[in-house]
Amino acid sequence: MNVSPAYWQRAVAVLVRAGALALLLLLPAVAAAADAAQLAATRQDGFARMVLSFPERLDLPPYKLRQENNVIILEFEEPIAAALPDLPVSLPEHVAAAKVDPDGRGIRFGLRGKFILNSMEAGERLYIDLLPPTWQGLPPGLPPEVVTELAERAKRASVLAEQRRKAEQARLLNPASTLRVGHNPTFLRLQFDWSIDTEARFSLNEGGGYVEFDWPVPVDVSELKAAMPQQLRAVDNRVSAAGSRVSFKLADGIVPRFYANSKRQYVIDIDLPREEGLAAAIAAGDAARLQAELAAAAARQEAQDVADASATRYASLFRST
Repeated sequence: MNVSPAYWQRAVAVLVRAGALALLLLLPAVAAAADAAQLAATRQDGFARMVLSFPERLDLPPYKLRQENNVIILEFEEPIAAALPDLPVSLPEHVAAAKVDPDGRGIRFGLRGKFILNSMEAGERLYIDLLPPTWQGLPPGLPPEVVTELAERAKRASVLAEQRRKAEQARLLNPASTLRVGHNPTFLRLQFDWSIDTEARFSLNEGGGYVEFDWPVPVDVSELKAAMPQQLRAVDNRVSAAGSRVSFKLADGIVPRFYANSKRQYVIDIDLPREEGLAAAIAAGDAARLQAELAAAAARQEAQDVADASATRYASLFRST
């Protein structure tokens, strides 16, 4: 099959147009992928400070910072989208010019003389200080509010890491809690029994309180809700990444006592009026006895049914012989 040169020319033209279209469609995505950066410049006590920040990040992108003669060069592995202020106006004694490289991978600062370059990282911010050649002592540090912010970030990161570790341990160890409600003549006892060791924190506030356990698994409070004493107005359990919290609202004047018998058993005692406590204890005892009697009766009936079935089977065999 012979193909004319005109055919090949048209085919090449179509491919070129398709490639150009694909490039145009790709450009917005590349531009969107560039990290947005902002630069702020201030004059401090005896030196100049520039702060390059990346608001959409939590850290700095990979970079290299160096000084060659009177030029500071800041290079990035990937393009950035940086907005530069008029540095010769903001820092007239330090910076003569500043520009972003055409490929977006670098920023260059032309200086008006020799300065000592000092840089510090703070999360997504890069601090660049220009110190005079006569500078003595330690270089300037980060602002106190930035140090406080970084400490808070580190604390939050530590808490999140611990929560992730606990969640993974819970998946592997499958911890479980049982709430036992004990009715005594003078107090109500809430006993939390755990299948594995756990930590607990107890807190009282106006009108109520809570006990929080480390493991993020539910605690069944249905038995307590079903027979709520007058001293408790509400009880609830909520599970979060931080653990399992049993919250309760108390009647006026009620102050519960909390203590740990072990790493697997925690107790809350709530005082009751003697008459109410005796009635509750008797009712609980009667219910327990009734449950035991019903269980014994069911066991006896099951044994009788087995005996009757055996007798019927033997009688049938005897008649057949």
